[in-house]
Formats: sequence, C-alpha cells, structure tokens
Amino acid sequence: MYWVQDIWPESVTYTLGLRNRLVVGFLNLLCGWLYRRADIVMIQSAAFHDMITRFGVPSERIRILPNTAPETYLPIAPEAAAEYARLVPQDGFRLMFAGNIGESQDFDTLIAAAALLRERRDLHWVIVGSGRDQARVQQLSADCGLEDRFHFLGRFPEEEMPKLFAHADAMLVSLKDIPIFALTVPYKIQCYLACGKPIVASLNGEGARIVEEAQAGVTAAASRPEALADAITRMMEAGAAARAAYAVQARAYFEAHFAAEKVYGTLEATLAEVVEQHTGKTRKSTPA
Repeated sequence: MYWVQDIWPESVTYTLGLRNRLVVGFLNLLCGWLYRRADIVMIQSAAFHDMITRFGVPSERIRILPNTAPETYLPIAPEAAAEYARLVPQDGFRLMFAGNIGESQDFDTLIAAAALLRERRDLHWVIVGSGRDQARVQQLSADCGLEDRFHFLGRFPEEEMPKLFAHADAMLVSLKDIPIFALTVPYKIQCYLACGKPIVASLNGEGARIVEEAQAGVTAAASRPEALADAITRMMEAGAAARAAYAVQARAYFEAHFAAEKVYGTLEATLAEVVEQHTGKTRKSTPA
C-alpha cells in the first residue's frame, strides 16, 4: 500500500527545477513501476485520481485517505493560551501563516498583497515557521518597507501551534499557481479547520474548494496579489460575528470529513481488505 501525499514526479521536478529529459523520463518510469506494484494506492486528495491512473493503475485499486490533524488541535480561547500573548500583537487584525516558508508557498504574492494593503496599519502578518526561503522573504518585506507589518516568530513544537492560533483573527494558506498544486490539499488546512479558525486561502483547486464548501473563510486565486488583498479586506470587514460563524463551520466540517476516527477507520478497513485479498481471511473484530 502507498499513501500519496505529493504527485511525483512533478513535485520533485518542479521543486528541484529538473529539466533533463533523461532524468525526468526515468522518474516517470520509476513512479509508474512503483504505483503498479501496489495492491492499493491511497491518495490524500480526490483530485489525485487521474494522476495515478495515467500510470496504468486501475481505479478500483485507488482509495481516498485525507489527512487529519492531531487530537490536540482544538479551538482554544486566547485567555487559555495567555503565555503566547507576548509573541503575537494584541491589537488590530492578526493574519497568521503557519508552516514552511518556501518557494511553493508563494510569499512573493503575500508580500505584494501586503504592499497593496499598506494603508491598513491595523493589519499584522504573523508568520510562524521557517524554511529555506525565509531569509529572502524577510529581506523582501524589508525592501518593500513592510518590516513593521510582518512578524516572523520562528518554529514551535507542533503541539503548541493551537495556542498560537488562538491569538489569530484568521489563518492564511497559500500555494503558487502551479497545476499540480491545484490538486493537493495542504495539511495546514485540516489543522486550521480542526482549531476552528477562519481561513484566508490564496490557492486554486481542491484546497480552495474545501474552504468554500466548508464555508470556513474566503478564497483568492493563486498568485494574484490583488485578489488576495481583496479577500483579506473582506475578511477584516466581515466583522467578529461573521468570523465566529466561519470558525464554527470550520470545526464542523473538520469533524464531518477529517476527524481522526473517520480517517483511521478508512485506513483500517483498507488494510483489512488487502490482508483478505492475500490470505482469504476476514479480519476478526477485537473488543474495544
């Protein structure tokens, strides 16, 4: 069994900038060979389906297994996470990004949107995480005269993230306008939903669809600074009551689609199916 989180070989060819036809051709052959050897190929996004069947894998051997979030990812009131209040501005509107700071996350678009919103001095961009593009991103924000708007907090243990989220008015997710990125659902979306946070999404495809279907926030087309600036403005001007509704809807959607018992139940059933295929024996249920 495989669980596909990123589409190969496209993910690696884009990330590493591979252009050599021989190398790319070899990776295609290797990926196809590996996928076809699997009894079951599990995919984190329904949109991955055609990217797997193109290698000759029958549809009946493909299952959807989305990401969940840690059980500690729950809505937390700011007063229950007071120890983090000193790290996050306690005035204005706090838009928080959590995760990797890399090329894929398209910080150029985020900074361009921040420049368009320069007059909104009440808007704070709170960045939690690190990555290989961090130094360049920090320098770019300074070059644009936005160093006082961006707050780079660095990395924190995963279990502490919900306490930081508690001090955000909305959470931000972004991906570049690259076709394969439109097929994926960034893991941070499940984490944001689990914590019951309103979401501003700057991406295309499946990730945007989920935010919209969940009625958990506002979306903007990927790599469009003007669209992102408009989405942020709409979230800021929606008011506390509307953001509270987004929060409730976010958590409800998580429980309905991504809760651990649902995801692990799917995984367990699929594992049992594979065992039965190979042994002819049906797994016996065990007492809880």
